Amino acid sequence: MIENPIKSLIVILITLIVGPLIFYILSKKYTKNNKLKKFPVGLIDGWGDIIFLPIFNAIAIENISAIKISTMFISIFLGLSLTIIFINWRKNNAHHNDWSRPRKYSFNNGGWYHATYMFFQASFIFYIIILEYNRLQIWIPIIGYLSLVIIRLIQVHEKIDET
Repeated sequence: MIENPIKSLIVILITLIVGPLIFYILSKKYTKNNKLKKFPVGLIDGWGDIIFLPIFNAIAIENISAIKISTMFISIFLGLSLTIIFINWRKNNAHHNDWSRPRKYSFNNGGWYHATYMFFQASFIFYIIILEYNRLQIWIPIIGYLSLVIIRLIQVHEKIDET
């Protein structure tokens, strides 16, 4: 149940601005003179970043009961670990180039911005999962997002959308 809809709406708007909106603006900038894909590139971008993450953040902010420093350090470590794995995979192994990676082994500023955003978002998700793992409402957007990740990994494996 949403107790403070204004706070939830603000969180959703902030998430959309610092994530998808800036991704879109950067993608327009970095794809101006070439044929790279613009944001959103796939399902994760379109549904995950625009729908599931803002909803998760709004629900999470409504449910935070306390700030726990030890949990925060664990979450930061997990978020950093996941981000490093993503950066390594995206720079070296991903099969397509797009607005954030114009060529293999190279991120542009958009790619580094996306990685930074991912670090903060992943750390926040881990923090909420550790503190609020027993709340069903936080798992719905997470399961939605992870379902898109699985679909995307299958697509990448099959190279369905290769450019």
